[in-house]
Amino acid sequence: MHPAWRLVHLVPAVLFLSSPLLSQTKGKSRAKAAPALTFDATAVNQAQAVPLHEKDAGSAVLRAQILLDRAGLSVGEMDGNVGSNMIHAILGIRATHGLPPEPSVDDSVWKILNADSGPALTTYTTSAEDFKGPFVK
Repeated sequence: MHPAWRLVHLVPAVLFLSSPLLSQTKGKSRAKAAPALTFDATAVNQAQAVPLHEKDAGSAVLRAQILLDRAGLSVGEMDGNVGSNMIHAILGIRATHGLPPEPSVDDSVWKILNADSGPALTTYTTSAEDFKGPFVK
C-alpha cells in the first residue's frame, strides 16, 4: 500500500477518536474526587495498630503506607486511603514473610511493620542550604 493511502485512512480515524461523539460526557456528571484527608504528625506516629482493609482511611492507614514504603513496597500515593496499590503492597509483605495472602493489615503485618520503630512523620524546616546546588540533571 502506498504511504499516502495510509495517511488518508489515518486522518479520519484520528479525527473520530478525538471527537466529542466518542466521549459522550455532555450533560453527565463525573464522579467527584473524595475530599483530601488532613493528618497530624502525632496522630500518625501514635496510630493504633488496628486491622486495615480495602477502602479504610485515616492516620493508621498513612502510618502503614509509610512503613510499607520503608520496607521497599510501593503503596502508590501516600494519601491515607487503602487503595489497590496498597493492597498489592500488603500482599507482597505477606508473601515475603510467609503469611496467608489476605488483602488486609492484621496483627501479624503490624508486628512486621512496627519493627521500624522510628517516627513515621517528622517536622523539618527547609533552609537556604537545602536549595543550593549542584543538582544533577
